[in-house]
Amino acid sequence: MSALHALSEEVDALSDAVRAIPDDDAVADQFIARMLAVQNTAGAFLERFRNSRDAQGQA
Repeated sequence: MSALHALSEEVDALSDAVRAIPDDDAVADQFIARMLAVQNTAGAFLERFRNSRDAQGQA
């Protein structure tokens, strides 16, 4: 789960950088939405992996 936390911090940093681009709020919003979708997908995969390992008795 530390990988997901690191990814979240990277998304936050990228979001801040994109927001700093002047006069392009629409592009920034689209970029941020896409990055958050990627983060959510990665989180779901990590959760499924962890659940699979737990089901197999591998902590």
